[in-house]
Formats: sequence, C-alpha cells, structure tokens
Amino acid sequence: MVNAGEDSVGTRVEIDHLAATLLGMQAEFTVTVAEVKGRAITFEVAGTDGVDAIARGKHMRFVVDVKQTEARLAAKAAKAKAAQGA
Repeated sequence: MVNAGEDSVGTRVEIDHLAATLLGMQAEFTVTVAEVKGRAITFEVAGTDGVDAIARGKHMRFVVDVKQTEARLAAKAAKAKAAQGA
C-alpha cells in the first residue's frame, strides 16, 4: 500500500461512542483495512471493553509522495514566516 518514498496522511476520522467503560477496565481496539481505492485507504475501527462494544468508526488516510509533501510544507513555512514579518 505504501512504497518507498511514500507516506500516508490522515484525512478523516469518524468515531461513534457506543458505551461507557468502567474506571480500571481495559479497552481493546481492532483496526482492519476495509478498502483501498487508488491512494485512499479506509480502516475500520472497533473497540470493546470485554463486556460491551464501546466504539466503532473509520479512519481514512491518503498515500502521498514524501518529497512533494516536503516541498509543499517548505513553501507553506516560507509563506507563514513572511506573513509574520509583514
């Protein structure tokens, strides 16, 4: 899914809280790859405290080229620095 020179960035998180967990209880979360569409990856998340399902949701990520991302962030940093000096 992610090759050399690539990384992934989070694009969306959806979490539904389903039940309360008592203080001292352990919670366990399972994350599975639900879908890969091109560079978009969707993970499904499920949480349990051993008694109840306590959470469910999705986490979406997008595969990006590291060098292109670094260049965009450097340009943004330069703009931010210029804006502070203005």
